[in-house]
Amino acid sequence: FNDWLTFFRAEQNNKRVASHQPRGTPPASQFGPVLLSEVASGSSRFEEFVAQALLDYVDQNLTEAIDFGFGAAPADAAVCLGGILVRSTVIDHDGQSILSVRLEDVATGARLWHSNSSMPSHTSELERHPELLKAAFGTSSAVVDKMRAANERMQPFQASTQANLARAIVDMFSFEASRLRVAEALLDTAMNDLSPPVRSTWQSLCYQFIYAEGLTKNPTGMRARALSASEEAVYEAPDNSQTLAVASCVRQLLGESPDVGLALARRAIELNPSNAFAYVGYGFALLRQGAVAKASTAFERAERLAARSVYLHWVQMFSCLSAIATQDFDLATLRAEASSASAPNFRSALRHLYALKLYNKDQMGAQRALSRLDLIEPGFSMEMVRSNPSYPVSIIRDSPLIVLKDLR
Repeated sequence: FNDWLTFFRAEQNNKRVASHQPRGTPPASQFGPVLLSEVASGSSRFEEFVAQALLDYVDQNLTEAIDFGFGAAPADAAVCLGGILVRSTVIDHDGQSILSVRLEDVATGARLWHSNSSMPSHTSELERHPELLKAAFGTSSAVVDKMRAANERMQPFQASTQANLARAIVDMFSFEASRLRVAEALLDTAMNDLSPPVRSTWQSLCYQFIYAEGLTKNPTGMRARALSASEEAVYEAPDNSQTLAVASCVRQLLGESPDVGLALARRAIELNPSNAFAYVGYGFALLRQGAVAKASTAFERAERLAARSVYLHWVQMFSCLSAIATQDFDLATLRAEASSASAPNFRSALRHLYALKLYNKDQMGAQRALSRLDLIEPGFSMEMVRSNPSYPVSIIRDSPLIVLKDLR
């Protein structure tokens, strides 16, 4: 039933977005409100209906009130900077349905507005209940106010910049060589209108990906660029959660001390407890320090926060690492498979998937992973991992997987 309900909600939401999207709305990858409904675990159909009905009213109000290009967009648009996420949650409490609505910045998770309403459960004529209509009107007005304020702060060229930034982030996390180069070019040349910390934050991660994927003829120089961009971003925005969170990840992936990553991640979480990148950096530092159970908890939190993001597969790879460290090879395999399926050219996922398939004696699965890996990293083998202590698969090296024999 839960699977059916999840599918039904997604299907209805997609229909609603398509039917209510106003004329002239820009592509979802640009800038605009994202409408989502949530209900507590075990919620009744009544509570489900309340949450969806609210967003239907909000969507309708926005369609009628906004004529300057901001409309409903799929949840994946949450990668955009500057967009607004509308969340409606219904909780049954002592015979009352508590309808909670909040607006969040989709980039940072910061709460922009919040409102609670209460109505009797199972009331008749729910669609016209005064509290529901009041909540919908208040939410719509708040969205319009926030979007108009943002629009007034933005020049026309900046809207295009936001779209380019969204594209750069999506291309980055594809881990495809050509698309990483596109992301690098966008961040290096087309992003001059971004504030320095925003540009430097994403540049640092992009350069680290290029370095780790072996897509540069000058790895030393690329590593230095990634580190320099990260240091510049933190210097420019020492109290920006996203900047600190990305810096925690980048610095550690470049080999800096887990203590450095832990300090950056802790500060990022203090500033924004809903930052998935912060929990990745936090978990990775704990994993490197040997606190595997705590690391696994952090990665689980990161996965939940990144569930609708374009970088979920990247987060899942960190969960795979912690599962290998605890020798939960079934979970590790599931995470590596999910990560690799979303980003077929993500070599870290393929390396670990190959080793895990060997461990599970799944020769066909191992061969498929190795065949795909041969296209981007010819000659990879477990023997290579054993003979090269600097090869970047330390989790495999410290696990029973290291003794596995290759298919070759």
